[in-house]
Amino acid sequence: MGGHRHSLRDALVSVVLPVRNGGAYLADAVTSILAQSHRNLELLLVDDHSDDGAVEDLDICDPRLRVLTSPRNGVAAAFNHGLARAEGEFVARMDADDLALPRRLEAQLGLFSSDHSIDICGTGVAFFPQSAVAGGNRHYQAWLNRLTSPQDLRLQIFIESPIPNP
Repeated sequence: MGGHRHSLRDALVSVVLPVRNGGAYLADAVTSILAQSHRNLELLLVDDHSDDGAVEDLDICDPRLRVLTSPRNGVAAAFNHGLARAEGEFVARMDADDLALPRRLEAQLGLFSSDHSIDICGTGVAFFPQSAVAGGNRHYQAWLNRLTSPQDLRLQIFIESPIPNP
């Protein structure tokens, strides 16, 4: 949000992670957020009626992790359910098959701190494993990573969402 009131070094960040059948990826996604260099965060894991046991099988005990159940089906409904319960000054988005680099939130807060007119930011992306990235996904990854200015984002928003998460 523009016009931040204080140093962002200690700002609470709410990370909303909707999941449906996160399978083998979910634990790594959760761990990558809880291992962030920016420690003042809450991770809202919103279960979208999974039936693969991945949410129940999570063996992570961290007071920053809150597991919620979405009352409706769908990733958008699950995200909105988590967003409504977020307590942070900032909200970050994460998917169950994503990994966040350890300084992701710190770097994003640094950007907001350096320019108070910024209201949204994204990150570069790398699909993995790279050996499995083919054709359209390779072009999509390159396209996302070329969008580095507000002007780029404004021009491309009518093609596809230019703000990847993460």
